[in-house]
Amino acid sequence: MPDPGWTPPRFQLGPRESSQLKEQGALIEPSGACRRATLGGRLSVDIKSFPAAAQRGAAIDARVRSLIRLVEYGFVGWMLCAALMAILLHIIPTGTAIAIHAVAAPLIFTGIAMGYFRRRGAWDPVPTAIAFTAIVAVFDAALVAGLVLRDFAMFTSFAGTWLPFGLIFLATWVTGLVAKT
Repeated sequence: MPDPGWTPPRFQLGPRESSQLKEQGALIEPSGACRRATLGGRLSVDIKSFPAAAQRGAAIDARVRSLIRLVEYGFVGWMLCAALMAILLHIIPTGTAIAIHAVAAPLIFTGIAMGYFRRRGAWDPVPTAIAFTAIVAVFDAALVAGLVLRDFAMFTSFAGTWLPFGLIFLATWVTGLVAKT
């Protein structure tokens, strides 16, 4: 809260100072600061500390770090895998569809993980891999087995369920490790 007795000094600004003051105001106003002040002195040209190194850059997207963003990415990956499996089951025999899905699912999640880890603020690789795998398992259980098939027999198939889960985890984890280096 500003000091009620404080009044700003009055002086004439040139065009350069006026534009600098406007730019500073645009940067300071969102911070909630009450007032600004200019202090005498200057920074040496060869200074290596924070003020000299500070520069404008891309802000961290706080939503990337959120659980909601993690679920969004996992859900998109699950949707792509589910759509692929649905198409495959309509055009080729079940065994072939399962084999292709087991190879395609980790490739899909490699792409999803690349998009996720490319953004600043992404979670570490292991929690992300666990989350993506869990999201796929939950949606498979609830929607595919529970609502569509009305049978949980798919969870007895190693190649059809457990292998893709393991490969999704592995693909996401490795992609995260590579992205973090």
